Amino acid sequence: PANDLLQRLVSSLAHQVRNPLVAIRTFASLLPERFEDPEFRGRFHDIVGSDLGRIERVLEQLSGFAALEPTRAAPVNVAALMEQLLEERRSQIQERRLLVLKEIDSALPLALCDEAQLRFALGSLLDRAFDWVPERADLYLASKHHPTGLRGGPAVRILIRFHGPSPAGRAESANDETAPDFSLRYTTIEI
Repeated sequence: PANDLLQRLVSSLAHQVRNPLVAIRTFASLLPERFEDPEFRGRFHDIVGSDLGRIERVLEQLSGFAALEPTRAAPVNVAALMEQLLEERRSQIQERRLLVLKEIDSALPLALCDEAQLRFALGSLLDRAFDWVPERADLYLASKHHPTGLRGGPAVRILIRFHGPSPAGRAESANDETAPDFSLRYTTIEI
């Protein structure tokens, strides 16, 4: 039911905000005693800045979700949308030195759905995958037309899979029940 979905959404958002706040709170509590340490100040700047960026992205996603209009189904070129979403994240991909492999079906890319809602869902999944994977990890995206779409079932299947080394020392993964183990994780979407 809708109430269960809302509870899961709120729980997930709270969790995504709470994790970075732990690091920010820890560094803030150490600041008075370690302020003179230039290495600590550098780490404080990097980690707190990164975690504040994560919180801002979660709040942007929440605002985007609240701003979604009622569903308007129309043919959407899923392949083109996936390419746009990756292009919008190019600087993040380069900065984190991620290897993005794609097998996007351009022959039959259309799905009947609401483009804004699909953009929001795929963008959120990509952002979550980017948050989970360590630097230099592999991210694999694939889309494939599915024959049941001709009979009213889902027309396009999308796979997001990522692989990377275990992120030793990441406090987040130790406390995050939803964080992947980094061996191989994937999610699929059917539209």
